[in-house]
Amino acid sequence: RRQRQMCIRDRSALEHVGIIEAPYVLAGDSVKVIPLAAKKAGAEAGYYLYMSIDGGVSYQKIGTIGSYQLYGILAEDYSADTYQIDEQTEGILVDFDVARTEDLDLVQSITRDQMVSGQNIALLGSEIITFQTATPVTATRYRLSGIFRGRYDTEKADHSAGEAFWFIGTDLFQAISHSELAIGANRKFKMVPFTAKRSGDISEASAVDYTITGRAKKPYPPGNLKANGSWIGRY
Repeated sequence: RRQRQMCIRDRSALEHVGIIEAPYVLAGDSVKVIPLAAKKAGAEAGYYLYMSIDGGVSYQKIGTIGSYQLYGILAEDYSADTYQIDEQTEGILVDFDVARTEDLDLVQSITRDQMVSGQNIALLGSEIITFQTATPVTATRYRLSGIFRGRYDTEKADHSAGEAFWFIGTDLFQAISHSELAIGANRKFKMVPFTAKRSGDISEASAVDYTITGRAKKPYPPGNLKANGSWIGRY
């Protein structure tokens, strides 16, 4: 009976899910989405990504995702008023909501060169960051510092305690393309978890609404450019 209950729980609907479009550096010159999902029970092996083009009347599977991201919330405010590479403040404090604390072993300190090159990628609100140092405070609370802010096509922003944080590392994500990811179209997505033996029920999964913007096709603002004796975006 206990084994049966564990199987049912392991296949239950995921609680923390989301969708973003991949920026150019991750998608190239094509429109792709990155699904975000955190494990709920701990035994999940992956999840199926479904998309609806008719407002949720019907769904089709468009991808099988073999890894989960780590979800947390910001424990204290973080101001936009920092250097682009923030090595002057204590960084951010994140409370992770994980099914298994051992999954947090993925959150590791790296070298400064690795951080600058794009490792330890995370999404704080809508701002993409990378960070150098991860310091455990408790089993699920981490201090993340040495932060490169406003990465790729995002900008520094003010962040309030309670804001969502997703750790996607360098390989904890998949960018999914599909012919129906038309710019300007509204799409609904569902993530259905599966274990080694069973899969969840799509009817129990929460739908995520997203309007496709064509993010990967938008040019980045210029940086490190000198004009008329002044630097633009120098850091």
